[in-house]
Amino acid sequence: MSLSESGDDKWLQFLPFSSVVETTFWHKLTQLKIDVYALKEEPIEISGYYSNHTAIRLPACFNIDYSSFDKYALLYK
Repeated sequence: MSLSESGDDKWLQFLPFSSVVETTFWHKLTQLKIDVYALKEEPIEISGYYSNHTAIRLPACFNIDYSSFDKYALLYK
């Protein structure tokens, strides 16, 4: 059953969002670059999280911080 068949004419809409890079991200990257990655230039896999604020007039936000380098960080957010 499609949306038009059910009588519900709601459409999926795009919600603009902002992105935030916390200072803790840069500190952790610096530490890892000196201690672990050194002169390697391969891409580094990181993760972030998206939050949709329920407060009026606050945009949705994609955030990366020091935990972005932890593969399991998103399980606990």
